[in-house]
Amino acid sequence: SYSAVPVESFASVKDELLELMRSNFSWRDEVDVWYRWAYEQSPYAANRCWFVEVDDQRRVGFTALMPRRMQVDGGVQDVAQAANLNVVTEHRGTSAAIKLQRAVTAHVDDSELAFAFGITRNAVAVQRRAGYHDMGVFSRWIKFFRTEHKLESRLPW
Repeated sequence: SYSAVPVESFASVKDELLELMRSNFSWRDEVDVWYRWAYEQSPYAANRCWFVEVDDQRRVGFTALMPRRMQVDGGVQDVAQAANLNVVTEHRGTSAAIKLQRAVTAHVDDSELAFAFGITRNAVAVQRRAGYHDMGVFSRWIKFFRTEHKLESRLPW
């Protein structure tokens, strides 16, 4: 059986989180940069994180909840993104991932967060089993700024 265990201090488990990310994500070469951005430099409230452990307390995966502020129905709300769901290969297909996502949803239910959302192609079935459901269309808006005119005087060419 599996247990979801909250992480109290990211600094104390950084190496373990990085190792799990490197072993489970295709973007393993960029995990150090991503960790710094998500866990050390986030402009939002601190992330939450849970390990999933087997009976002998060996950690076989983790997931994170990353606070965000989002405009919803004309107002700004505190929400969080469910992220970094990963479980080592030999424990996939078991209830480990669902245990992690249920820890996330329980935390959201007990918090002031309006909701948690997931942006995933790989974990849709797990998130649905843990209680997530479609809320509607999610859009990201990006504005590209032109900066050539500001840099011209500083560039050597």
